[in-house]
Amino acid sequence: MTWTNSQTNAVVFQTLATNATIALNDEITIVPAGMTFVFVGPGVSQITYGPALLGTLQVGAQDPVSHGINVGTLFLDGGLAGTNGIVHVVASPGTPSILNWNGGTISRTTINIDAGGQFNILGSDQFASATVNNSGSASWTGSHGLGMDGTIFNNLIGAVFTVQATNPVASQPQQLSGSSSFFNNSGTFRKSVTTNDID
Repeated sequence: MTWTNSQTNAVVFQTLATNATIALNDEITIVPAGMTFVFVGPGVSQITYGPALLGTLQVGAQDPVSHGINVGTLFLDGGLAGTNGIVHVVASPGTPSILNWNGGTISRTTINIDAGGQFNILGSDQFASATVNNSGSASWTGSHGLGMDGTIFNNLIGAVFTVQATNPVASQPQQLSGSSSFFNNSGTFRKSVTTNDID
């Protein structure tokens, strides 16, 4: 892998082979406001113990010369505590960057998934005062209910949200914010198992 800081406001983590891994356990505790951490390359980057997200986590990047997409894969093993933080999955149809989220709470963060991008919700997860704008493919395979507290999930035109879990699709086990949650579907909502419905 390589690490570069060619711009004062961007840090780039890049894998160079499909079997390469960048594992950031507790090395990143904060992504400062105005900073962008970019994850690109054919391997997998992993962040454990989610940082305070004040800036941007970007998975994949657009090549400034060819304007093609340099894809990336980020495995987020834990939540994110944000204050206007942004997660951006940069992709295009046929060149998917991937965000895998395994457990924890993502709070006060906006997640933008480009068309062609993938967002895989894998664990026991909860959104709290978050916004998700999905233009790509999102799937939920978690083993517990998907918590949504004061959260807006926009499944946009052309997007697909697939439920592959037998638990409630949207539950509110903790009303931390006291606000309602909304799933706005302008794309395709698909449930591939037959038990339980939307709460």
